[in-house]
Amino acid sequence: ENPFDFLEEDMDNVVAALASASAVESYVNEMGLDVVNSMCGADIRPLLKTTQKLTEALNTVRDGLRRSIDVTTCQSVRPLYRRVFWGPTCNESVRGLTNIFACLVAICIFGMTQITVRAALYSRDCPEFSEGAQ
Repeated sequence: ENPFDFLEEDMDNVVAALASASAVESYVNEMGLDVVNSMCGADIRPLLKTTQKLTEALNTVRDGLRRSIDVTTCQSVRPLYRRVFWGPTCNESVRGLTNIFACLVAICIFGMTQITVRAALYSRDCPEFSEGAQ
């Protein structure tokens, strides 16, 4: 199992967004800017500028994701990732919890021993009750 599968899902979302942005641009180019302006009842040039900036940003993101996917599919990165992140979770957390439990048991035993020894250390003087004195 690849722990970096989420990058592929992000790549699919970026490609879908690029397709949507290019569809808007191609529709405006096919119909003509004047026709689309008259259909919308407003000037859509700011929308086209924003769409072009969005396309540039999405291309940059797509290239970065592609490079990230290439790096993470390297056969030397996956074992390192698994060893660093999954190994401690499976092995060392169990050892740590075992050590914490053992320390807790030891603390309980020594604590109860100390309480018992402390109680037995001093003799308790109880005055005797005489029947004539009240």
